[in-house]
Amino acid sequence: MMESDEFGRDPAVQKMRRVFKRMEEAKGPLIVETRHALSLPSPSTTLRLFGRCRIYHDPVSPVLKAPAQIGWDAWFRDIDLVTPRRLKGRELLMRTRGWWTREPSEIAEIVERHGKLVVGPKGELMVELADEAALKALSGALLEAFEDQVFLSS
Repeated sequence: MMESDEFGRDPAVQKMRRVFKRMEEAKGPLIVETRHALSLPSPSTTLRLFGRCRIYHDPVSPVLKAPAQIGWDAWFRDIDLVTPRRLKGRELLMRTRGWWTREPSEIAEIVERHGKLVVGPKGELMVELADEAALKALSGALLEAFEDQVFLSS
């Protein structure tokens, strides 16, 4: 009994409890956003693509923090060349395998019917849509296929 009281007073445990409480409070509005059309600020817009974390079930989205570095090996010589290269939208989405509750190839198939997967200026995974009709169609398709597991946010 003494150990559980000490465990409950641990600042790290208290912080995690606050985080879980905020996540539970956030679940509702994010799901509602999927069911209703988001307003588009311009004829063509980009919205972030989120999926539910496989472990914590909170909304997460991959962010490219640094470009991928490609190096070279040779049999008979040393090559000191390293080429930085940014991932494309679909490549970044494929990196969510094991992190999201849904298979990224299935998500990509649906998203690419209605829009284009892109990497935003800060490295975030985004969907570029042509107009509001494409947004409504994509939101509906994501909701039908994945329920509240994959959604868009501005």
